[in-house]
Amino acid sequence: MDTVEVAEPGPGLVRVRLGASGVCGSDRHVLDGEWSMPSPTVLGHEGPARSKAWVRGSPTSKRATT
Repeated sequence: MDTVEVAEPGPGLVRVRLGASGVCGSDRHVLDGEWSMPSPTVLGHEGPARSKAWVRGSPTSKRATT
């Protein structure tokens, strides 16, 4: 496991804090070597999240309070 630096969101983008993560079928294919992905790859894309940063024009209509 590695720590990755995440840039501030650009126009129309939102950065979220992922609270938990699950492994889905596509993650399993990558782990089993059946599908190739560029490295490094961040797997575990299914989970609850909270908006942490956004910019004007992002699709976020309500700001999180924490």
